[in-house]
Amino acid sequence: MGRTTKSLSGGGKDKLLRALVRRESEIAAMPAERLLQRFSEALTEVRVKREVWETVTKSDVAPEAGVKAARPRGAPNAAATPKTMPLQKTENSSPVPPAASTTFDPFAFSALATLTRKGKAGLVAALTDVTTAEQLHALAAAQHLSIDRNLSDTPQVRDAIVAATEARLKERRAAAS
Repeated sequence: MGRTTKSLSGGGKDKLLRALVRRESEIAAMPAERLLQRFSEALTEVRVKREVWETVTKSDVAPEAGVKAARPRGAPNAAATPKTMPLQKTENSSPVPPAASTTFDPFAFSALATLTRKGKAGLVAALTDVTTAEQLHALAAAQHLSIDRNLSDTPQVRDAIVAATEARLKERRAAAS
């Protein structure tokens, strides 16, 4: 039996939300853009029914001339759904501010899962994207990694996180045996 839902994050999540909002022709362009911005900032991951995701991905790819796109079982026919209108920017609208790129998400990746799947080099590579010691401390606290709070040098904090993650993995493997 196959999975009936798909987990989406990042670009896939944004693509899905944009397609779903655009299908609602009653929503004006600016409120729709504000909704999309808020959804993008507030949601890190969504679960979507596979047939909905397939419909969204198929609607983005134009079918070849003369070839009808197959619709998923149970999906309404095109005549029954309202036509989608692309979102357009109005002249008097103010631009939507971009998502704050300075916001740090300590759950952007799991240190333990990264170490397990990609090894020490993969974890070190993932940690190099985190630029400040404060962010590294926030990551360690959020993921319950025990490191010295007095460390202030970024490379030392990275090394401490790697060591704490290795210790956690070692403890889990010992407990499982």
